[in-house]
Amino acid sequence: MCKVQLVWKLMLLVHVIFGLIEYSSTQDPICGKQRQSDASCSPNYSLTGASHLLSTQISSKQKCFASCLHDTGCKSVNFNAGTQECILLGSNRIDLPADNFAQTTNIHYCEINTKDQLNYRADIENCQPRGVDCVTIRNKQFYSNGVYSITPAFLDGESIKVSCDMENGGWIVISQRLDGSVDFNRDWASYRQGFGTATGEYWLGLDNIYNFTNDGGTWKLRIDLEDWHGNSGWAEYASFQLDGSEYSLNVSNYTGIIGDSLRFHNRVPFSTHDNDNDNAPDGATTTNCALKYQGGWWYDYCLHSNLNGEYFNSYSVPFNKGIQWEEWITNHPDINMNAYSMKSACMKIKKVTS
Repeated sequence: MCKVQLVWKLMLLVHVIFGLIEYSSTQDPICGKQRQSDASCSPNYSLTGASHLLSTQISSKQKCFASCLHDTGCKSVNFNAGTQECILLGSNRIDLPADNFAQTTNIHYCEINTKDQLNYRADIENCQPRGVDCVTIRNKQFYSNGVYSITPAFLDGESIKVSCDMENGGWIVISQRLDGSVDFNRDWASYRQGFGTATGEYWLGLDNIYNFTNDGGTWKLRIDLEDWHGNSGWAEYASFQLDGSEYSLNVSNYTGIIGDSLRFHNRVPFSTHDNDNDNAPDGATTTNCALKYQGGWWYDYCLHSNLNGEYFNSYSVPFNKGIQWEEWITNHPDINMNAYSMKSACMKIKKVTS
């Protein structure tokens, strides 16, 4: 162990002697501040085996490093001087074996490692970025997924905390199912207001979703699913909006790999067990879909999907129970998707036109 550490220190010393550590000044307007920061870079070296937080095109290694400083999950970057690809990494050389740091032509490795940089990062972590949605915050070079405070116009200066999917472009998460820690069998008032916390399972609230999607712009909907057999998939709808006092669903222009299980629910009002707006006919076996399937959703008679349904700790469930998305047929051992509940589900929205 001591010999490995000695070799590592000698290698770093060689970098310094031969001028491999470069210091370049960058300016950062984050949170209204102008600060100076030095980029500590090793030309023709790269770090392998680190988790990738973001891959993007940036014109210089200084700007690539500045992006890392802004992103509180980033520890280092690999910058390709030829292609101008900037990869933000969740680890640095200390976190990984020495063999993971090696000579690589045309790559500049830069990391946060000085006291000034660490103090600067602390300032970033203590500063709340301002934005009306996740996209505007991401445009300020916050690239890590996480919880952010947003201040949409309809809240008149107030803010709400939301989970932002920054890796896919700045989506606002409106429903998040992860582990069953939050009960989604709630009443109408709860679904209107929202419940849970953005750090875990939560529902953003019908009122918030309605106000976002009725601001005069066009909003997209994205759905990400994970099953119990190692599969993940997605769907997007180019137009998404809630209408009226019963928050009727309006979606169109599906693309994706999991099938369109919202088509059956389109233009159907939202229902909860205490506010039955479904299309179940009088005298039917099931007259209250929300009561039977234990969630709030745009139930017709009754469902092809139910991402707010009861959480089960396995895929095999009674007919139409659990977190349902019936159109997604993959390599499941049971192809009857009415009896298959998802492991995780996430619904996200993003504004695409004003």
